[in-house]
Amino acid sequence: MRDILCERLGTLDLAMKEAANAIWRRAVFLKDINAEKALQILDGLLSMRKTVVDIDSQELYLKQALRIAIDHGITIYNALFIAQALNRKAALVT
Repeated sequence: MRDILCERLGTLDLAMKEAANAIWRRAVFLKDINAEKALQILDGLLSMRKTVVDIDSQELYLKQALRIAIDHGITIYNALFIAQALNRKAALVT
């Protein structure tokens, strides 16, 4: 695992939306952070794309992901990350 994390990471723009949604849930439902803190957390995540994480458009992998999802009976969301990993010849870490 350490070797994988030493490499430059990749994810999909979908992951950023999901992360923003998780931050929103904390602010709105759990109320353990305020709006200002939520925005700070999101800013931190967004700044990672410049130094740590390559973020690809999900559209690059959508057709391949649909095939994977149909063939394996999994959601398109999961299949998108699998398609990205296959194309990058990268380990898939969840």
